[in-house]
Amino acid sequence: MMVKTMRKSVSLMLMLALALVLAVPAFAASQEYEFYYEGEPSAHASSFIAGPADVNGTTVTITLSGDYYPYLYADDGTGNYVQASKTVSGGNTIFTFTNSNPGADIPVKLYVSVSYPGGSHNALYNLDIHWL
Repeated sequence: MMVKTMRKSVSLMLMLALALVLAVPAFAASQEYEFYYEGEPSAHASSFIAGPADVNGTTVTITLSGDYYPYLYADDGTGNYVQASKTVSGGNTIFTFTNSNPGADIPVKLYVSVSYPGGSHNALYNLDIHWL
């Protein structure tokens, strides 16, 4: 009888612990940022930022206005650049990537490709996401 009571108590404690874990939301925050180019704030590059970044643990999501960005590579926090996942929605480009220390500035390589009447502009920019 005592073993049966202990099993019920242990089961109840495990269920309670699981309920508490599920009830606590994951840390997520909106974070304002700007782009730095060659160590200085870049008003031009920053003008394409469509809102604050979403930082959820080590996952960072940024949204840029327009669909001029074929790809973005981001430092993963160890000096290695990894390609961010890309989604285009509502005329904006959304990049998501991981970084082991998203509280620090994050170096990125953003490729920009714009066609216009009479020409085009295609370039890879070394930028830093600088948190405000």
